[in-house]
Amino acid sequence: MCIRDSPKTPKTVKRCDKHGWKKILVFNGICCNMDKVLRLSKLTQQFQTQYGVNMSEIIALRKSIHQEAEVALTEYKTQKKIIDFLLAKGANPKQLHKIAGTGVIYDIANSHPQNGNSTNMCIRADIDALPQTETSGVPYACKTGAAHSCGHDGHTATLLAASEVFIKNAHKVPPGKRLRLLFQPGEETFEGAERVIAENGVSGIGEIYALHNHGSGTGTVKIKEGSMLSGVIHFKVCVKGKSSHGSFPDKGFDPITALSYVHSSLHSLICMEQCEKGPRPACTVGYVQGGTAFNIIPETATMEGSLRVFSKEMEEKMLGGIENIVDNVPGAFGCKGKLELRRKIPPVMNHKVPMQHLLRAIEAVMGKDVIVPMRSAEMSSEDFALYTERIPGAYFFIGGRDPDAPLIINHNSSFDYND
Repeated sequence: MCIRDSPKTPKTVKRCDKHGWKKILVFNGICCNMDKVLRLSKLTQQFQTQYGVNMSEIIALRKSIHQEAEVALTEYKTQKKIIDFLLAKGANPKQLHKIAGTGVIYDIANSHPQNGNSTNMCIRADIDALPQTETSGVPYACKTGAAHSCGHDGHTATLLAASEVFIKNAHKVPPGKRLRLLFQPGEETFEGAERVIAENGVSGIGEIYALHNHGSGTGTVKIKEGSMLSGVIHFKVCVKGKSSHGSFPDKGFDPITALSYVHSSLHSLICMEQCEKGPRPACTVGYVQGGTAFNIIPETATMEGSLRVFSKEMEEKMLGGIENIVDNVPGAFGCKGKLELRRKIPPVMNHKVPMQHLLRAIEAVMGKDVIVPMRSAEMSSEDFALYTERIPGAYFFIGGRDPDAPLIINHNSSFDYND
């Protein structure tokens, strides 16, 4: 039966002029290949029958993690759920370790791996939630002021489902090799990867992989070689003036006015940036503080924001411009400016060889038509970049938006992962 003949077809569904009725459903602007949806359903069934993975158990675990969401570096309950699941599925306790305080590492291996073996692989899932009040309305919503509104509960459950298959097939791992499963805490604050690296959590790893849920159609894979996600620099600007009574502005130097001109100048800097290839950089300010009362010109005013870039050259150019603005603009108002770089994460880079390995695996399991090449990198950022800065790796998006679902982006308090 064609989709147009179905009595359940919503009124907002229309014919896709490019693909026709039989294979493609267009709903609220989403073009969804029904063959892909059916194929995913068959893959799920195969996952259960061939590998013995109980997907109902995995989904229940995902919802349990969701309901007890924990923010960066406090994921103790999540850590316990991960460890308990791995041990219940036959994990070797000697190859199971805690890392970065609340993270977990498990090595799938036949024997102890050789140090420095470049063929060892790692798959990473982030496990932390956001400090946010959830408004999804689902029965398993978290009520503690944390929310899995970026879908890390789904990433964790996905790797746990895969871990069950890996554990059952550990005998197929060549002697001296290992597959490391890394459940990383603290991604949202860009602290987790730093701690994992500092504790030698990726020492001897030759290739590293990760995925992230995406608002594209269910089952689609988005990826590109080179810069996949932007780098991000968390900066703080402090402007120092001279306090005075609000009725005597001529007796002081107003740091709030000076800071406002710094802010507008930053946006002018971005607007003037010309990029022949790829997206422009982005600079946003999300925090501003100045003053204690309506009738006092304060001594200082501060703001914090983020600069997002896609290359080292772009970073150097934009930081040079920001430094020039902060050094000079406040002086026009009798003030002094100071720039502080608080945290810097490089762009996520997809390396050629790991990306080829990943694409071959995706094509073999899901088919080539699920892959949607990205024209340019996305503006979001990830501390997975700290791994790909050191180790060849690949990172991809997997779509999770059904054709009848509204678009709810990550970090929205109503977001819930699509099982």
